[in-house]
Amino acid sequence: MTLPRTVSSIAVDVDATADFAVAASRNAELSEQLRLLDEDANRKPLAAAVALLFATARRDDAPTEVIEAARNRALDLLASTEWEDPRSWADELLGGPRTFNELAALTSVDTVAARITGLLAARPELVRPILIACAQWSEQVDRQTWQTTGFTRRYREEPTWLPVSAIRAAATQVDPDARSAGLSLQHLLDWASR
Repeated sequence: MTLPRTVSSIAVDVDATADFAVAASRNAELSEQLRLLDEDANRKPLAAAVALLFATARRDDAPTEVIEAARNRALDLLASTEWEDPRSWADELLGGPRTFNELAALTSVDTVAARITGLLAARPELVRPILIACAQWSEQVDRQTWQTTGFTRRYREEPTWLPVSAIRAAATQVDPDARSAGLSLQHLLDWASR
């Protein structure tokens, strides 16, 4: 689960693995597919459970009952997650921005932004783990050998569901020096990673 989501890992990352597992279950009876969803919802870490449920919810060849059950289990799972616990924001548990992209697709951008805004209003000290968890992975490659030399987090663009004003407010509330780091998401990510 700690494999960063980058171009070189796209064929073997958690989403690809989830898509493969869901494809393998396509020929199962309806009752078996629903039973598998119950198992998927209980998988650890959260990133694995969410990936499997979202992969099922995206299926266009599944019975409507299975798609709806996958969506509902994913929403229930995310609603029951203890977001107030900083450990919930660890990438190997959460799955990074993919989880919130999928959640926004199932609900709305505003729903995700409101949840994060409310959380930051109540617990501004979570701004660091949230900033880090919501950033995308970037892969550094040697230009001559094309071998991977490292991974970093980046904000190339602002995720539509990320409440940037709430992030900025929480960062300056937690650490007035955050303002001197600049208020771009990338600068705030650098500040949060210190």
